[in-house]
Amino acid sequence: MKQENSSSKILYKKLIFRRVFFSLLCIILIIILMGTSLSLGSAQISFFETYMAILNRIFPGYFNVSNLADIVIWHLRLPRTIMAIIAGFIFAMTGCTIMAITRNPLATPYT
Repeated sequence: MKQENSSSKILYKKLIFRRVFFSLLCIILIIILMGTSLSLGSAQISFFETYMAILNRIFPGYFNVSNLADIVIWHLRLPRTIMAIIAGFIFAMTGCTIMAITRNPLATPYT
């Protein structure tokens, strides 16, 4: 009985580790893809200049960013990208809720 209990605890800890690892990986991937999305467009702004424009608002004076990059990133591209991320989160939560309400087997916590 004790051996069964300890092996189930180990399996549970592995499951929790995989879920946390997957969540952190998704967050990192969203941050990288957000920078890529912000750097694409008709104004030629590099990937690193995009992050410098964002960090310049958070830590003023540490990064030298052109006025064009600052305006394009903060007033045009960043609101659109943030709204797309929020819409994706809302669609994911809605889909999960619908699957749980209709008792779809894909919505079980064991999959």
